[in-house]
Amino acid sequence: MGDQISNPPVRRIGKYTIASADMYYTEMGQRDICVCDDPEKGLRIWGETPVGGTAIAVDLCQIFLEYALFCQTLRDAEQSYNEMRSFGERLGVMLAEYLKETPLLKTATDPGICAFESVLEAIHAHLTVEHVGPELRFIVA
Repeated sequence: MGDQISNPPVRRIGKYTIASADMYYTEMGQRDICVCDDPEKGLRIWGETPVGGTAIAVDLCQIFLEYALFCQTLRDAEQSYNEMRSFGERLGVMLAEYLKETPLLKTATDPGICAFESVLEAIHAHLTVEHVGPELRFIVA
């Protein structure tokens, strides 16, 4: 018998609206926000929409970009800002709920730092944490 490779379970934690790629934003669509805790690759967060039977996926940075472009269709700067802020807050809550259930976070010495590192790694940023007395300094590259 060969070794069986198990795929980590993917969870859809939310949806967001996207505008079309043309300059006039004539069409609207939606993407699911997917997340999984991959033991080999770490936390994976992406947006996904099936098109013609295959899924087109975008990373976390593009999720924010697509939603911001959609908010531009609102034509009101204050409303756009409020929608973007609200989306970021809702996404943060959805990710926090997911992360609370992961084995990595349950066993972490400092769950806050672990969650922060996981999200930054999902966008391929590198985090260094420096302990300075009672304070923590986060350096993101």
